Amino acid sequence: MRARREHRIWERLKGIRASSRLSVAACVSFALALCVASVLAHAQERVVTIGAVLDGAYYRTGDIRQLFEREIEAILSGEFEVRFPDDKFLTGDWTRAGANAMLDRLLADPAVDIVLAMGIMVGAEATQRGPFPKPVIAPFILDSDVPGLPFRDGGSGVGNLAYLASPGSIERDLKAFAEIARFTNLAVVGSRPVLETFDTLVPHVTRVAADLGLQTSVVAVGASVEDALAAIPKGADAVYVLPILQLPPEDFDRLIQGVNALGLPSFSYFGRDEIERGVLAGIGMQDFFLRSSRRVALMVRSILSGENPATLAVNLIDTNELLTVNMSTARQVGVFPSFEVLTEAQLINTGTPPARRVSLRQAVDEAVATNLDLLVAQRAAAAGEHAVGEARSLLLPNIDLSALGVFIDDDRALLGTAERTWTASATLTQLLLSEPAWANYSIAKQVQSTRIQEREQARLDITRDAAVTFLNVLRAETFESIQKDNLNVTRSNLDLARVRVAVGFSSRADLYRWETQIAQNRIHVIDAIATRNQIEIQLNRILHRPEEESFETEETDLSDPTLTRVHERLEPYVDNPWDFKTFRAFMVQASLDNAPELKALNAVIAAQERLLASSKRAFWLPQLSLQADFTRE
Repeated sequence: MRARREHRIWERLKGIRASSRLSVAACVSFALALCVASVLAHAQERVVTIGAVLDGAYYRTGDIRQLFEREIEAILSGEFEVRFPDDKFLTGDWTRAGANAMLDRLLADPAVDIVLAMGIMVGAEATQRGPFPKPVIAPFILDSDVPGLPFRDGGSGVGNLAYLASPGSIERDLKAFAEIARFTNLAVVGSRPVLETFDTLVPHVTRVAADLGLQTSVVAVGASVEDALAAIPKGADAVYVLPILQLPPEDFDRLIQGVNALGLPSFSYFGRDEIERGVLAGIGMQDFFLRSSRRVALMVRSILSGENPATLAVNLIDTNELLTVNMSTARQVGVFPSFEVLTEAQLINTGTPPARRVSLRQAVDEAVATNLDLLVAQRAAAAGEHAVGEARSLLLPNIDLSALGVFIDDDRALLGTAERTWTASATLTQLLLSEPAWANYSIAKQVQSTRIQEREQARLDITRDAAVTFLNVLRAETFESIQKDNLNVTRSNLDLARVRVAVGFSSRADLYRWETQIAQNRIHVIDAIATRNQIEIQLNRILHRPEEESFETEETDLSDPTLTRVHERLEPYVDNPWDFKTFRAFMVQASLDNAPELKALNAVIAAQERLLASSKRAFWLPQLSLQADFTRE
């Protein structure tokens, strides 16, 4: 029985093993089939062709295209193969018809999966059309507040349309512009093709300006810079520069130079790039094109993942924006921003040409050569030399010469009286012994020694004051830089807080906290600027310069040639406590031996002692002198 049971178990095990081999083979075959099917399916789905339309030729087109392509490829890497064919990258002719024709061409092209309307004009056209047969993304819409833009529940609400509204607000720009310069008549200068295509833009700017109490006039810029400058009204006292992308860089620079030559303050919608080229001020998101390209890349990924383009958020998060002021332009047009603006804004071209550079050695040498207090001490010492000579003159021989001539007419001459008489006399006096005279001479020399030591004391004091004040300027500049860095860090934290609030990660309390901190940091920056100005005025006063004259400082450290030799000689005596005792004793003794203050006091004491001795001798010491006369008649 036991043998029969073992046989049944063995047969069952052989059956299980056989069935297991069949199951494993079936599973492996099925898995391979799925992998092959998946690879084939993904090979067909992962290829995405993206086309783009630009309004016209723009000098930064190549850089912007590479930036967008790089960001899209980076975020879709490993999921999709993205292609950007050159023949699908179309450039218009800066006309509304040309923008529409290029857009229609890509919409009708079956090889294009997604269309990027990468232009202000073509983007504006895209927002006025739709729904579209394929996804269309417009990343450069001027202002989300401009009427006529499609908007529903945070997205466009138009089938297959997604767009990004620039964080720039025309109302915000004009308010910031009014804080920098005073004006009432605003000339709005913009591209003629853009103004004609974006037909709701001018009424929007006019309405915003009117709410701020401003009058506006519109200057449409075509191909001629001279015509645009001539079209600016005579009564305009400020210029708001909207995008003018059709002009080559050199023509745009000539336009801004012409505006500055008219003495008109200007404000750029685009921001930093145009400010560096001469516009007075502007607010622009740092790395605007980089941030826009990353948002577009995220949009492309969302669309390829199955999201509806009409529901994608249309606002580019308003963060990392900063008011920028070109101080060179401000000086040219005569606009002087307030302290509040200067502390809040980022300043470029702050130097005041021709800038005077001052080093530690130059400050000391110039102070010794030009300081008025030192010049007074030098003149006093020079005048004292004459006082010593006057005191010494009493001890030198004194010769008096005289001559007398008398002429009488012959008819008036009496008996015994000559008609002509001439008398000459000479008197020699030599002081042999005079205690008051010798005491006066000795005291005069001691007083002169006091004047010389006072001059040396003034020279050393001026040298010290110039050096210390120069180092205080460096310290104040460093402290001001630290306070500005603190303000920038706080501003970055505020930008981060805005993002956190926008995405619902934190409450507005976090926002208010950083806004309060910014106000405190701005106070610290203003105080630091005021302190630096005061110390600069003090240094100019020591150097006998105009108090408000600006200058640049050269950093000074122990490697400065002015200090290197002294530092090398002293270093062995100050690097340990034992040798430092020797150095300290030497410095004390050297100070006692060479201090002008002590020498001046010693001279005063010697003068008083000589005066006392003379007063005592006056009771018994006679005064002797030798006198000789010679007279001839």
